[in-house]
Amino acid sequence: MMFAEQLYFFPLLFNMIILLLMSLMAAILYIRTKKKTYVKVGISFFLAMISFIFVSFGSINYGISMFSPAIPLLISSLILVQGGVYYFYNQKNSKKLLYFIITIILVVFTGSTSFQLFSIFPFLILITFSILSYIQISKDMLKRNHYTFSVIFTGLTGISGLLSIVFGMEMILFLFSSFLTISFISQFLMFFERIIDLMQAASYTSVTDGLTGLFNRRFYTKQAELKAQAGYIGVIFCDIDNFKKLNDTQGHDMGDKILKQVANIAKELVKGIGIAGRYGGEEIVLLIENPKVDISEIAEKIRSRVEKETIVTLSVGFATSNGGLNYTEIINLADKYMYESKLSGKNKISGQL
Repeated sequence: MMFAEQLYFFPLLFNMIILLLMSLMAAILYIRTKKKTYVKVGISFFLAMISFIFVSFGSINYGISMFSPAIPLLISSLILVQGGVYYFYNQKNSKKLLYFIITIILVVFTGSTSFQLFSIFPFLILITFSILSYIQISKDMLKRNHYTFSVIFTGLTGISGLLSIVFGMEMILFLFSSFLTISFISQFLMFFERIIDLMQAASYTSVTDGLTGLFNRRFYTKQAELKAQAGYIGVIFCDIDNFKKLNDTQGHDMGDKILKQVANIAKELVKGIGIAGRYGGEEIVLLIENPKVDISEIAEKIRSRVEKETIVTLSVGFATSNGGLNYTEIINLADKYMYESKLSGKNKISGQL
């Protein structure tokens, strides 16, 4: 068995481990979420791993030259994994999976012939697939730069494989094995990164209001209680004036639009000094953590900006922990001052420093 004519066994084993990890991750995600997406993705990874198992054992027992029918299995496995990762990112645009399926069929068909001349075709197909992937598929990916990086090394895998067929040089064979491994590593990293993104999105969704993007009442209250125990907090309690009338006369879509506008103003004003939350209905609360900030000034800013930038006004109340109050007492006091603003004519601020 000439070294220059053989694939390295350890890169094969390393790639197989990567595929095993990806398959296990997909299985665990399915068990936890029961989403069919993870089944489809996991099957693609598992099939690729099975191909690698066959190739790896073949390399131990018989050796595998670049002319071996096992080479198309490696190439098909790479494309299969890329298809799985693509589907994981683009479940709604699954029509382009045909690119992957057709490529796999062509690679297997041309690589299963006994003519050595045909041995170059799987690599030519892989190179063509890489070019088409960059032109047609990469634009669909959220992590386009990452996918482009993967596509480049997929193309380099095809080029080095083609050159190894033509020249049979040991260095070129080493490059083929290395590029193939890097391609699998890049797919693993993209898969892992997508999982992290989904977990972060799920975590963010659990603590925010779906309409406004503000923190929900439960999370806001928990944060406020923790901050109050640690030291100073200030609470600004806002209620949109005549909101029910707005919903009744102009519809709930307009009401939702106004809530979003007010929420965006609130988020801008507390950036770097606190957080904002949707307390309930048309009530929005701001938590100020910096004792150096003039809370009455922030209260007036949100009132005036809402009046200028939207078609509604706010009644605002504010209170602080300067009197040794706990969070429940502070929020109740800010709520009380908000009602004082409403009863005294609306579109006003009232409060206690």
